[in-house]
Amino acid sequence: MRFKLICMILLLLCNMHLFAASNDASHKSIKDINRSIKQIQKQLSSDTNQREQLEVVLKSTEVTMGTLDKQLRDINKQLTKENKVLKSLNTKQQTYQNQLKQQQVALASEIKTLYYLQNHNYFQTLLNQSDTANFSRNITYFKYFNNSRLQSMKKIEKTLNEIQQNKNNIEEQTKTLNVMLQDKRQRQKQLKKLVHARNAVLAKLSQNISYNEHKLSSLQKDKVRLEKLLDQLQRQHGTPIQPPLPFSSMQGKLSWPTKGKIIQPYNTPIGSSELRSSGVLIDAPTGQDIHVVYPGKVVFANWLKGFGLLMIIDHGDGYMTLYARNNALFYTVGDFVNAGDVIAQVGNTGGYQQSGLYFEIRKNGNPVNPNDWCK
Repeated sequence: MRFKLICMILLLLCNMHLFAASNDASHKSIKDINRSIKQIQKQLSSDTNQREQLEVVLKSTEVTMGTLDKQLRDINKQLTKENKVLKSLNTKQQTYQNQLKQQQVALASEIKTLYYLQNHNYFQTLLNQSDTANFSRNITYFKYFNNSRLQSMKKIEKTLNEIQQNKNNIEEQTKTLNVMLQDKRQRQKQLKKLVHARNAVLAKLSQNISYNEHKLSSLQKDKVRLEKLLDQLQRQHGTPIQPPLPFSSMQGKLSWPTKGKIIQPYNTPIGSSELRSSGVLIDAPTGQDIHVVYPGKVVFANWLKGFGLLMIIDHGDGYMTLYARNNALFYTVGDFVNAGDVIAQVGNTGGYQQSGLYFEIRKNGNPVNPNDWCK
């Protein structure tokens, strides 16, 4: 009996020891879990901050890229203009050279004629007055040829001056073109570096776990951000838009803003979310021209998160068109545009990998199907 009691006491003590050890382990495990939770929360916060910083860099990079693209377009237009001027100057140069040859031939002919008359020079005729009729006629001849020779020499001198001036103009024009070409090459190098920087930022963003997890949330916020912007633009009072005909009368008659296949139709689900597209995405190569679909006024031309370089045109009567993900914008807020004007170039700004134009039509801030309006 005593033995059994001792065994029970020993078993109880052993269980108590095991319970204490287990309890200590549980406490340790809870501490480890709490520590891990704090680390995860800290990491999530770090990821969020990193994502926000990367998005700031992305915005700055894409805005600068758009500015450089616009400058390159302006330089190319100016180069085309200057080349036309240079071509015109070279044509004038050839004209002046031909004129000079003709005048030299004419002068040579006059000198040859004077050579034949050298035996009847002016002074000999004055001294020999035996033939009054010949005297008067010779005086007239000499005056005519002398005046003609003088005029020819003046024309040659004028042509020579024009040729020299034209050469100077050509040299100046060539210098201007060379400076512009150097500037263009420099900006192209800067643009190339920016493209690499942008791709590096996109790679970082795609590796960011927090960014991937919050992608749909970001899309929702982007949509809300755009709607707030549109509401603000509608409430602003500016110059009334007076297109040739009301925008509402153009349903089914507008041209698409750029050429390409629609790869994201209107009102289609975005990813696996409940969000739906408020516009269409047109597949098009980077740099392709974007045309405004109808006359209006630029009310927004800037970078917007989720939409990249964005241009919004007010067409009056509550109608607006939106052109997003552009590579460059060619008009600024307050500018008036006509149907068909090139307002931007296709790109992939806003953090997108694929190039294309995101296009919307809004009526009083509400999206409408572009397929019902464009043909």
